This record gives sequence, C-alpha cells and structure tokens, in this order.
Amino acid sequence: MNTPDPTGDPAIGMSMGRVEAFSDGVFAVAVTLLILNLQPPHLQNADSPSLLIEQLLSQWPSYLSYVISFVSIGAVWITHHQMLKYARQVDAGMQTLNLLFLMFITLTPFTTSLLAQYIQQPDKLRIALVIYGGTWEGNGICFAGLWAYMRRMKLLKPTVSPDLIRKMTLSATMGTIGGSLGILFALIAPPVSFFIFIAITVAYLILPFRQLFRKGKA
Repeated sequence: MNTPDPTGDPAIGMSMGRVEAFSDGVFAVAVTLLILNLQPPHLQNADSPSLLIEQLLSQWPSYLSYVISFVSIGAVWITHHQMLKYARQVDAGMQTLNLLFLMFITLTPFTTSLLAQYIQQPDKLRIALVIYGGTWEGNGICFAGLWAYMRRMKLLKPTVSPDLIRKMTLSATMGTIGGSLGILFALIAPPVSFFIFIAITVAYLILPFRQLFRKGKA
C-alpha cells in the first residue's frame, strides 16, 4: 500500500499540506472579495441622516446576495476540508480536479455581484440567476468529480468507512442537483430558484453538525 509522502514526491504529487493550504487560501480570497460588492452610500454634507438610512436599506439585494454566497462558500469549504482529510495522498489528477473546483469558487464573487445588480429587474434576473446557478453547477460537477476520482484511484485512507463514503457522496452530488434545479427554475420561477440555492446552502451546513451530534450521543 502506498503511504502519504510528506516531501511531495513528483511521482505522487505535492504534499497534502500544500494542497490544503492553497485551497484554504483560495476560499479565503473568494469570501473576502464578496464584501467588495457592498459599497457605502455617497452623500453630500447637506443630505439628511434619513437619506443615509434610505440608501442603506435600498441596497438589500447586495446584502442578501452576500449572505447567501458567503454561507454557501463557507459550507462548501467545510465539506471540502472533510474530503481532503479522507485522502491518504495526492496525485497529479487530484491536483488538477481540485484546481478546476477552486476556479468555480473564485467565480462566485462575480456572479454574486451580477445577481445583486439585477435582482430587481425581472427581465434580466433570469439571466443573472442562470449564470449564478451555472457557477453552482460547475462547482458541484468538479466537486463530485474530485470525490469520484479519489475513490476510483484508491486515494482514500483505509480507515474511511463505507458510511462516511456514502455521506460524502451525498454531499458531493447536492451541489450538482441544486445547480441544475436552480437553473431550471430561474427560467420559469425565479423566486423558487432563490429558495433552492438557500435550501442547498442550509443542507451543506446541517450535515456536518448532524455528524457531531451523533458522535455526542454515541
């Protein structure tokens, strides 16, 4: 049986620590860029304080998009972190698939900004939601592909149980299913599309906590 190579032997790939550090860095940059979509109102000295409150409230689409995207990226980061913990080593194929996955993560700030800008324009909202959902879809496909590759190439630790494999497989497919449904309903019922993205995000957050509660009861 091959064992993890902490030196990053080219025949195996770079060390797991470097993959985790790079991935965490990309996630950190993505969630940081989200806040750049929130801009403070620019008022004149003669403007009243009530105008400031009014303009702050008018930016609610940006706040909503920020929260959904921040929480979704954070939830995916948790699941991605768990996935890497199950790996006993990294090879070139895993590195490549992980990079493709991270590429879609870095697209999220752009699609979030697009969604916030056109959320109050129904004729353009559908397009913005389709693009936003396309990011989810690409993210989900790459995530599921990465997990499938790790299983097929036997890169998982021998201690990973069938139950954990089943749970991670479920997590890996949720993003793809959510993205597909989000895109479909974006074309026919945009509010439903919003609900789907929120529901999948909440599901990603709940799964890790369910495992913690079950450990506490054991």
